Amino acid sequence: MSVDATTNEVLTVSLNYDISDLPDNYAEALKTAQAEYKQQMGTHKEVFASVSYYYNRGNGQELMTFSMKQEEGEVFIQPNLVSVDLKTGKVAGYFLFPGLAKADAKMKQLAEQTVKNMPQANELPFQDVFHYKDGPINILEFRNMAVDGSARQGGKKAQKAVQSVTIGAESNKVLEVVISPNREI
Repeated sequence: MSVDATTNEVLTVSLNYDISDLPDNYAEALKTAQAEYKQQMGTHKEVFASVSYYYNRGNGQELMTFSMKQEEGEVFIQPNLVSVDLKTGKVAGYFLFPGLAKADAKMKQLAEQTVKNMPQANELPFQDVFHYKDGPINILEFRNMAVDGSARQGGKKAQKAVQSVTIGAESNKVLEVVISPNREI
């Protein structure tokens, strides 16, 4: 929580808690997030594990973000998450890992061709794809990941992309290519 030092007015509120503690009056937001997850991922097997509530008085933003499990053993894994705008009741955005099998074949081919055209890149098969949408931003990122022993997230070793291609999900245009000098996977 942040408070204006002069007026003592609450400016922002941020809460994180377990999904089992979700108040009943947010059941519709949960259903909206579940429906979006099912639409984007084609499945509803996984369940949300945690909830983050965020309020910003300055811009009037009030969001609820539903997240999956965040770790696997020693390595931090970025969770699938879906955010719902509590004022409109609509999905505000998401960060999802649909898996390469569910990735659009033309987008995957574009990412692979882009890497082949990069002289310093290894032509490794992509390991992962994520779909990020937040307002007007709507991208797919195909990438090869490696565990970075020096990077930490919540006390766990973090993963980093050693090779990635970011494509506009609507424009079908390559927006960014990242080739790390350390390409060991």
